[in-house]
Amino acid sequence: MKRMLADNVTVVQINGRNRRYIAHPLFQYDYGQVLKLVGVDDVELPLVYEVQFSNNPHGEAITITGTRDGGAIIPDEYLLSGASVFAWLFLHVGDNDGATEIEVEIPVRRKARPTEGTPTPVQRGTIDQIIADMGVAVDAAEASAVRSESYARGGTNSRTGEDTDNAKYYSELAEDYYNRMTTYVHVQSVASDTWAITHNLDKYPSVTIVDSAGSVVMGECQYVSRNELVLVFSGAFSGKAYLN
Repeated sequence: MKRMLADNVTVVQINGRNRRYIAHPLFQYDYGQVLKLVGVDDVELPLVYEVQFSNNPHGEAITITGTRDGGAIIPDEYLLSGASVFAWLFLHVGDNDGATEIEVEIPVRRKARPTEGTPTPVQRGTIDQIIADMGVAVDAAEASAVRSESYARGGTNSRTGEDTDNAKYYSELAEDYYNRMTTYVHVQSVASDTWAITHNLDKYPSVTIVDSAGSVVMGECQYVSRNELVLVFSGAFSGKAYLN
C-alpha cells in the first residue's frame, strides 16, 4: 500500500489474499482526495464500482461511484473530525443484491484547524469551472443559433428536407447549450440541515454546495420536481448552492 506523493490520490494495492487494508494516512482538513484501488497478483477490479465511506463503522455511510482508472472521491466532510475514514468496496452480484468485498481504513492525522477566509484552490476551481462552463455554453449557443437560422433559410444546402432536419438539430442544440449555461445560486443565510430550493430551471440540475467558509460540502439531493429540490445534510450550516 502506498500513496502517490505527487498528487491527491491515495493508492491501495488489492491482492487476492486479503479483504482488509490500511492505507497511507491523510491529514485532517485535507480536501479533494481520491482513493484509488489497484489490483495486483492477477486481481482485476471492475470498471465501475461503489465505495461506501464513513468515519464510523456503526454509523451512516455515503456511497460514491468509483472507477478502475479514476478511483473514488473521498467526501471532504469525513476529513474534518480527525477520525479514520473507512471505505467499503461494494459490488452488485445480481440485479437486486450486493456484497462488500473489500474494507480500507484510511488513518487521519490531526492538525491545526485552518482559519476561515479565502477558498482553497479546489473550492475556487469549482466556482471558476462553473463560470467557464457558462462562457463556453454562451458561445456555443450563439453559434448554434446562427447555424440553425442559416439552415432554416436554406442558404447553405439546396436540399429542402436536409435543411429542415439541420435547422431542427441546431435549434435543439442551441436550446441545450442555453439550459447548460443557466445557473441558479441559492443563498442559505440561516443555518439548517435541510435546504428547500425552488430554482425554476425546468430541469434536474447538478448541485455544488459550499458552506459560509467556502468549503465544498457533500449532502443528499432529493429532486421534488424539475423546479424544486431538497438538500439534506448531517448537520446544520449556512452557505450557498450552485445549480446548473
